[in-house]
Amino acid sequence: GVVEGRQRGRSASGYDGGKFSAVMDTPTHHFHRWVATELIV
Repeated sequence: GVVEGRQRGRSASGYDGGKFSAVMDTPTHHFHRWVATELIV
């Protein structure tokens, strides 16, 4: 399926982790900021 194909692609030796996209990765960035603030107690 689609998920399995994406996983195979991510496991390939030529895959470098991809590029950061300020538009597409905004939710991830917000989540990481939230986690960081929660860890600072």
